[in-house]
Amino acid sequence: LSIFLSENTWFMVAIVQFFLGVLGWGMLLLSYAYLPELTDDEQRLNKYTANFTVLQFATMVVFLILIVAITTVAGIDDDIATARIGAGICFLSCTLLWIAPWGWLYKRRDAAHELPEGSSIWTQGFKQVARTATMIYSKLPALKWFYLAVSFGDGTIVSLGTIILTFLTDTLQFSAMENGITFLILLVASVPGGVLASFFVAHIGTPIFSSIVATLLLTTTTILGAVLLSRPGQQLLVYGLSVGWGLATGWKFSSDKVMASLFIPKGQATELMGLYLFAAQSLSWLPPLVFSVLNEVGVSQRFSMGCLGIYFLLAIACYLMIGDYRQGVEAAQSSPGETSSTIREEEDKDRRYPTEGPSSSDSNEIELPVL
Repeated sequence: LSIFLSENTWFMVAIVQFFLGVLGWGMLLLSYAYLPELTDDEQRLNKYTANFTVLQFATMVVFLILIVAITTVAGIDDDIATARIGAGICFLSCTLLWIAPWGWLYKRRDAAHELPEGSSIWTQGFKQVARTATMIYSKLPALKWFYLAVSFGDGTIVSLGTIILTFLTDTLQFSAMENGITFLILLVASVPGGVLASFFVAHIGTPIFSSIVATLLLTTTTILGAVLLSRPGQQLLVYGLSVGWGLATGWKFSSDKVMASLFIPKGQATELMGLYLFAAQSLSWLPPLVFSVLNEVGVSQRFSMGCLGIYFLLAIACYLMIGDYRQGVEAAQSSPGETSSTIREEEDKDRRYPTEGPSSSDSNEIELPVL
């Protein structure tokens, strides 16, 4: 329906986009849930996450180049027409690429949980999230601090594009073409960033250390941009900084996926990958809000952009609180997780002994098939 975007249909398209966004996040969650099950070998998982990151950003680069090529050759200089072309290409490519995995590659899976007798499906999900949050807080401190690090780090990365675009347009007076080149360089640089993350984890340090270094690069690049960028005519400097932003983004995303896969107990991949995706978006509203407020009260946009470094430093502090990487992995592997039997036992005990809290009995792990 986005192909029919116009001044008269934008509201209907916006409503459809909302539901498509919910559907898209759901499909992304299911895809991420397979990641911890692909292999038990950490080095192979490291290579998988790097390949996925490289493919993700490389596809975005190809898409942007294709749109620019089509609009240039066809002589199209209209934003709405360009949006329609982009939506059409997205529809065709997503349809073709989704048929194979959702039609044949994803095998039938039994339910990881069973709805306890007397419970409602409308409320059981909230109870499950509450149990999981309690388990993470009390038994999985590495996962707790990792999610907090992702909230500050990824939330700032998500909003970084909007803030950079505003800064380049208002302060440096970039044209639409110059903004496009900036973000194209950023996306292209993200591809070797994923490769760099794989090499770093395999030969230099743990995924925690890798994410810290990547976040330090994000912090340094952002602060350098706030200090050095002050006037129009600094295109080359902006393009150079875009390389730093892109490298660090691909690097961090790839390293984080390794931890997101290894810090979770067996049997809860879907639920905890959902929390990982939620954490990545949970604070994405905060940096743009602070940037807008500071801009409205007359604070320099250079200072406002430099403040993004605070969120990255908070992310680094949370990474440092994770502690020993190996202990975090072993804690997740030794945790029984939430299986159907565990939930039923806790529900029954809560009904019979409401003051005793959750059951401490051990439960059998579900052996999940490897894709």
